[in-house]
Amino acid sequence: MRSSEEGAIRDAVRRWEAAASEGNVEDLKALWDFTYDLPVSVRDEFEEPLIGRDEISRECDYYAAITVRAKSVTNDVVVNVFGEYAVAFCVSVLQLNALGKSKPTCLVNRNTFIWRRMNEEWKLIHFHESPDPESDPRLGIVTPLPEAVVEAPNA
Repeated sequence: MRSSEEGAIRDAVRRWEAAASEGNVEDLKALWDFTYDLPVSVRDEFEEPLIGRDEISRECDYYAAITVRAKSVTNDVVVNVFGEYAVAFCVSVLQLNALGKSKPTCLVNRNTFIWRRMNEEWKLIHFHESPDPESDPRLGIVTPLPEAVVEAPNA
């Protein structure tokens, strides 16, 4: 039987998925606990982990700016709750149309989330995304996060 805490974490992962699919910057940022001392986002395509509010906010802006349309499907979210903290793991399939690309790209990612309960709400304090080694074209491609994000339409 799943606890209500596990259900709340699954709901939070679904909100993350929806915000990422829609390129909704404000919803992505709202999922993070920026009161936490060291929020971290780790993605294989960036040279370094992104640490703190400013870097993670830039990351959210960056993804929203390059994504024109996306559809993400996340299944089989595994959740473990440890008091005020929780870990969630899932595999997501993301199909996106990115600016400058003529064809949609399909990415399969393994995602790990660490959440912290803030009052009655679960907030993200750590996110790690790794490409699936058998299906992802990004392997071996590492790019720095741009200093500034150019505004782009999300149509």
